[in-house]
Amino acid sequence: MEITRRSLPDGLELAVKGRLDAYWADHLTNALDEVIRDGVVRLSLDLSGVVYLSSGGITALVVAHRELGRVGGAMRLARLSEAVRSTLEMAGLLDLLVLQPQEPAAVGASGRAVDIEGGALEVWDAEDRVPLEYRLIGEPGRLAEGFGAEDCHNLTFPVSGFGLGIGAFGGGFDDCSGRFGELLAVAGAAVYQPTDGTNVPDFLLAKGAAGPETCLLYGLACSGSLSTHVRFQATDRPIEVSTLAAAALDLVKAEAVGIVAVAETAGLVGAALRRSPALDSERPDLSFPQVREWLSFTSDRAWPGCQALIVGVAVRSGAAEGVLAPFLRPVGSDDISGHFHAAAFSYRPLPRGPLELEAVVGGLFETEALRGLLHLVHDDRASDGLGESQLRRGALWLAPLSAGESV
Repeated sequence: MEITRRSLPDGLELAVKGRLDAYWADHLTNALDEVIRDGVVRLSLDLSGVVYLSSGGITALVVAHRELGRVGGAMRLARLSEAVRSTLEMAGLLDLLVLQPQEPAAVGASGRAVDIEGGALEVWDAEDRVPLEYRLIGEPGRLAEGFGAEDCHNLTFPVSGFGLGIGAFGGGFDDCSGRFGELLAVAGAAVYQPTDGTNVPDFLLAKGAAGPETCLLYGLACSGSLSTHVRFQATDRPIEVSTLAAAALDLVKAEAVGIVAVAETAGLVGAALRRSPALDSERPDLSFPQVREWLSFTSDRAWPGCQALIVGVAVRSGAAEGVLAPFLRPVGSDDISGHFHAAAFSYRPLPRGPLELEAVVGGLFETEALRGLLHLVHDDRASDGLGESQLRRGALWLAPLSAGESV
């Protein structure tokens, strides 16, 4: 099969030649997936050179038609060979794909444009929102000492906020003691990485006003409104997390910012607990090389081309005094520290324009495969360090962050 691209005044055309059977359907699907990731709004397919179309090829066309429609784009079949026309007519899909072509869905008003290093932002600011406040739960510094039942906090994360830390799902400390791992919660969903050897992340998705219930050893809970919404797109190369963190601080004009992101990854760099820090029999040894028994680190950039759900906070250096300081880590910039957890999912393109956070998060958990969870780190080793996590495009929700009560 041969696929060639041609730019049109209002979109893109793919000309396909050869057999479009079950074997070549994956090849076409990959090409269509790349087009959708690139944000094409109008896609035209020239199938006049296709000599055979099977049900496998039809499936690739229907899936692309549906996915483009879901993100506000449109696909039509512009020119057909007789073989294609007769097969689509037999399948009852001629009207859907040819005779009644879609038009791209309208999107909301454009936001203001902001340029950053390596990318471009589109920004929407909301008014009259509830301030975002954080609570620090537990004592992060006790990780090297281990945790007991007195350190376990039963916490319900509010739907209108987010959180992250070391936690688990279950009926209290005794039930969770062998499973505590990285956790994040946002918009009525929570996910954590168990440390009991299963290596399979688990999640809860709550409906209504009540958020998911968790057992937390330590962490950060943020409640309030994320008042600034951003769409971002990398240009020449992927954007590093510290670049987006710096842009977020500038946009909200604050010394600390809460951030939720849903974005296509170029690769994540991070660490995750291998064993629970709440086991009675042993205390975590974080010295080298014993730390490798307690923490796993990404040896290569993890989950490239996936969709990541990232939550965390970023703080300008010098503004991290007080209760938040023990929770902060370097994020790749000398001027910024922070703490971010990321859950990786199979890729799901985002609709165009401004988005509602709860709908986007719910869509990920309801339809996509959950790959894993990481605490993002800056691997700054001089010889073979991986650097930072990198993103290609996506959406951010932001707000200035201020202190509330600690627990």
